[in-house]
Amino acid sequence: MSESNNSGQAFPAPLAWSDVHGVLEALPGMSLRDYFAGQALTAFVGHHTSPANMRDERNAIEIAEWAYRVADAMLNERS
Repeated sequence: MSESNNSGQAFPAPLAWSDVHGVLEALPGMSLRDYFAGQALTAFVGHHTSPANMRDERNAIEIAEWAYRVADAMLNERS
């Protein structure tokens, strides 16, 4: 799956107040791909890592890459 295909938004908010602009504006929300990756990451870190493992930046990067591969597989299966 291409990184540009995030399969829409997980939690779209069609209209929300913006403190920055002081107007109602569309806020797209988190992408479904990001949401799926976050869910995979939470499950993985909660069951397979220790705080010591997360001190190694390369290990953290590999885990994040794995989470997005899982998200992409979920999106592919969904379609």
